[in-house]
Amino acid sequence: MHAMSSSTAAGDVVVEPVAGWRVWRLTSVDGEVRLAAVARGSVWPPLRPMGASCPQHAEGEVPGADCMCGLYAASTLRALARAGVLANRHVGVVGSIEMWGRVVEHDRGTRSAIAYPSRLRLVCGPCMADRRGPVAPVEVVARGADLAPVCARHLGPGERGRPAAEVEQELLGAYAVEVLPAQTAVAGLRPRRGAAPILRLLDALPRIPERFRSVARAAVAVVTVLALAVALSTLRRPEPVRPVPPLASSAGSSHVESNRGGTGLAPSVPQQHQLPILCGVVEAGVIQRTACRAGQADAVGFPSSPAAPRSSCDGESEVYTRGGGRSVCWLVVAWKLAELEAR
Repeated sequence: MHAMSSSTAAGDVVVEPVAGWRVWRLTSVDGEVRLAAVARGSVWPPLRPMGASCPQHAEGEVPGADCMCGLYAASTLRALARAGVLANRHVGVVGSIEMWGRVVEHDRGTRSAIAYPSRLRLVCGPCMADRRGPVAPVEVVARGADLAPVCARHLGPGERGRPAAEVEQELLGAYAVEVLPAQTAVAGLRPRRGAAPILRLLDALPRIPERFRSVARAAVAVVTVLALAVALSTLRRPEPVRPVPPLASSAGSSHVESNRGGTGLAPSVPQQHQLPILCGVVEAGVIQRTACRAGQADAVGFPSSPAAPRSSCDGESEVYTRGGGRSVCWLVVAWKLAELEAR
């Protein structure tokens, strides 16, 4: 863990355990799952306390008040998140610990001489680093010296491991501790706002082919943007709808460029004069304008005038059109995107 602010005690010896929160990597020792410190890599032994050591202090003087030695823990899950340790993508376990012996208290946590875990939970480290919260992993895969609990989103192509639920039970049994409730983890390590909760539910669905997950994410994004467009349209009286020529890849004054590999979220707004959000339907390989209230749109456009380059879509949009002095970054549902690319 990162260093905490100045201590409020010079190193008291306590008998009653002091509670704290920390994270670990998940590793394997002789085929058995074990907890390992994220920074130093030291393995926490099962069924006996973990002891701190320091080359600058004798055993009875660890942790030193004038040193950074000791076993670290945050006072709350919120303090743990603010410490920055969740940005490490190798994190695989979050949990509470009990500390005793010589302790040094800080504003947001404690350093101790002895500690042992009390509750543990496997989490997807990449999701934690991406601020998606404590997403439940579906599998535990071997990556180098580590065992990486990952959700379906971060499971590599062809990568297979053991069911995460099975590994978690093995870990709890090895250390003879209880599982950290999901409600406690989510409440303390809140994900970022927006579509993350919906996407986490999709990612947690095990063994769904990637093409179906991509379709689902694209559908969620389109529905979200359409709902926003409808909400905005109720704030002011819409202007009369004038016929708009279709934006087609075959038109001489416009062209369509596909940009596969996007995340399925709405593109960043180009640094140009922004027009209202457009809605469209894909018919015969072209995008036709339609009213956003029609309920039939399968494409959402973010126009700019004057026309901006395709790079203004920031790789998030799947289709780029240009013509008539403006450009549009389109988000198209996956099953219609193939129809555009066929032209």
